Amino acid sequence: MKSEKLRLSASLASFVLVASIGCVSTAQAIVAAHEIELSDPASGQDKIAAGDKDFNPLGIHAGGFYLYPAIEIGVMADDNIFRIPDKIAESDVATNLRGSVSINSNWNRHELNFIASADLGYYKDFDSEDYKDYVVATNGRYDVMRDSFATGKAGYMRQHEDRSSLDDRFGTTPTEYDLSYIGAGYDHQPGKVRTLFTVNYQKLDYQDVFNILGEEVNNDDRDRTRPEALLRFGYENMPNRRIFIEGKVNAVNYDQKFDDNGAERSSNGYKVTTGMNFDLTHLLVGDVFVGYVEQKYDDPRFSDISDGLFGFGLTWMPTGLTTVGFNLDKSPHETTEPTASGYLSTVFSVSLKHELMRNLMLSGNIGYTDNNYGQNAPGQKENENISNFGLGAKYSFNRRFYATADYRYQKRSSDIAIQEYKLNQGMLAIGANW
Repeated sequence: MKSEKLRLSASLASFVLVASIGCVSTAQAIVAAHEIELSDPASGQDKIAAGDKDFNPLGIHAGGFYLYPAIEIGVMADDNIFRIPDKIAESDVATNLRGSVSINSNWNRHELNFIASADLGYYKDFDSEDYKDYVVATNGRYDVMRDSFATGKAGYMRQHEDRSSLDDRFGTTPTEYDLSYIGAGYDHQPGKVRTLFTVNYQKLDYQDVFNILGEEVNNDDRDRTRPEALLRFGYENMPNRRIFIEGKVNAVNYDQKFDDNGAERSSNGYKVTTGMNFDLTHLLVGDVFVGYVEQKYDDPRFSDISDGLFGFGLTWMPTGLTTVGFNLDKSPHETTEPTASGYLSTVFSVSLKHELMRNLMLSGNIGYTDNNYGQNAPGQKENENISNFGLGAKYSFNRRFYATADYRYQKRSSDIAIQEYKLNQGMLAIGANW
């Protein structure tokens, strides 16, 4: 693999050189952030399911629980594995192995679930990009009364940061990070009134990497914790319609008071929304809301991030075979760019799932993300946007075995040209459930 490593070094070295020429400073070019979404770290931890309805796995009965083991093997082709400009982009093919086992309770009251999963990637040419991700997590519900229940969750994961993250800092291997979290909540719904309270705590620990010169690159200044609390009141003013008001507060606390550039990145923020939940005869279900979001930073040189917002999360089921999802939301995120406090990310997406045949599911999605950076100096990076498009199909041979085919396109446009890229990615996989 010596030639591949030399090609990797040449690609990264070229990108760093172009960055240093095209920007005010190399640091400003390569230390900007496109933060991985961590608002719901367990969202991708469901068992690998074969399909819907008649093709759901039956599971293995074990007392008051059901076990759902699953395994999947796939081949992925990517024409820009380093997420860099087209002229110096490198392509490769990777073998992907996934395995998981979930354990779900089958009780009349209460609920307890466990999940353990692993995701392994092995590249044909650039073995430096190989990864070994895994997750262990649990969640549960305790039914206090008929209309009241308490919830809890906890988990730990080792993941790798995608090369699209500008915090990647051009390590010769992807940046690995550990994320641990714990949360609890209480939901009280007597009659037409609903009160929901949740608290969550996350801890992020990034591992150091080595650059193309063999020098260790420090990532400790990215390590942080994030406690968060949410309170929601709702009132059912009409059948299947509930107006609500919700408040959320957070504190981002970095382990190091100052990062490698001498900035204090810790902050405190809040988000207030009001809107309506509704269920229109099961054809259109979801919520719409308006509100305000603000994040205030400890460093007096940094500008605070604040803005009004409008959003929705809607599921439309025009037929029994088709489901369409619409989502729009806005939230602040962290960055390590020296000239920016953080960025405000507006995300819009549409997803489609259609049962073409009883055992053939088609899917599609489009998305658009606008990241607006809070600058402490004019003329620096102020905006970037990311466009996504995807198509997929899943064919279930029976309850146990299935095959999938997926295609993904992504494009990032930026105020800084050398941070722009395009990629095409395709994957074929076969899997089995029990």
